[in-house]
Amino acid sequence: TIVGSNGAGKSTAIKVAAGLLRAWNGSIAVHGTDITHEPADRRVHRGIAYVPQGRIVVPEMSVRDNLMIGAHILGNNRAAIEAATERVMQLFPALKPRLKQHADTMSGGEQQMLAIGRALMTSPEIIILDEPSLGLSPKFVDVVFEKLLSLRDEGLTVVMVEQKASHALSISNRGYVMHLGQVAIEGPA
Repeated sequence: TIVGSNGAGKSTAIKVAAGLLRAWNGSIAVHGTDITHEPADRRVHRGIAYVPQGRIVVPEMSVRDNLMIGAHILGNNRAAIEAATERVMQLFPALKPRLKQHADTMSGGEQQMLAIGRALMTSPEIIILDEPSLGLSPKFVDVVFEKLLSLRDEGLTVVMVEQKASHALSISNRGYVMHLGQVAIEGPA
């Protein structure tokens, strides 16, 4: 979990890690391989998924079609697509009866589940989330954090920027405090 005040550089740091912004200095390595200069689409193929701030879904598309956007990386592998879809349905069972429903007709919490589900359709090893609790009701905040904890316990690396610091750190192994674009403090959460 990465925490810090507004403007500390948290979202910028994870956008750099996801390949959405260019690194000015430093390096990024996954499994010992330097990916600092790789584009975002190549990082997805390396197993990195990114969930942006603000529950970004395609509103006029169905839940299923939003999920299939994430599944594009799986190509025409029907078995892999079905397995990824089943994993998302098990994690977020509220989405299953809504597969044909347009994303813009869902609550904010359901849209956040969909955004996370779409990222999981890429079968990532690392999922990076920017403010996953932003704008959610307390009920959905608890659901999202419970699911992130479940993913972590399954072995998925979860990296998140979060304003609800104590809540996020309570489910994290490590914590980082950013200040003015630098890591000021790091250690066990």
